[in-house]
Amino acid sequence: MDLHLQIVEGPGAGATVAVDRPLVIGRSDDADLCLGDARVSRHHARVAPSSAGGATVEDLGSSNGTFVNHQPAHAPVRLDPGDELLIGVTVLQLRTDAELAARPSGVRPVPAALATQEHRAAASGPQAIPPAEPIHPELERLRDERVRFQARAAPLAIFALAVLVVVVYLATR
Repeated sequence: MDLHLQIVEGPGAGATVAVDRPLVIGRSDDADLCLGDARVSRHHARVAPSSAGGATVEDLGSSNGTFVNHQPAHAPVRLDPGDELLIGVTVLQLRTDAELAARPSGVRPVPAALATQEHRAAASGPQAIPPAEPIHPELERLRDERVRFQARAAPLAIFALAVLVVVVYLATR
């Protein structure tokens, strides 16, 4: 039974690597499985095939920890097909050849609540869209006057409040 680790969530989703030898997973270029995830340590975890079937995962002293099926892995932990490995914000799933043949991609779609529509920023420089003119310039003028009045009145209100606090303090002494 050949085993594979497939990234099902996070950066690089869809990538699959065979677990036919011990693999170091990390952010470093010299890791056997390099993850583009800022929360992954350079050498985060090691996954090795097990002679009893499945695989074993071991945290390599990472900063953010390694989790198997949502449980922290403080010591080497057995991985069976279907188990999930969380490293940083990347979720990997241990899959067999049969599982890959039946369902080639285990990638999970982004939940609708978290999905964002891709958009491009407006060009900068001379091609940039000019600012819109106010629809009602007289309202803009009134709003500006009101803001100026509030800006002038704010220090006076703070002073009056401070005087009131001092009067109350002296009256209760």
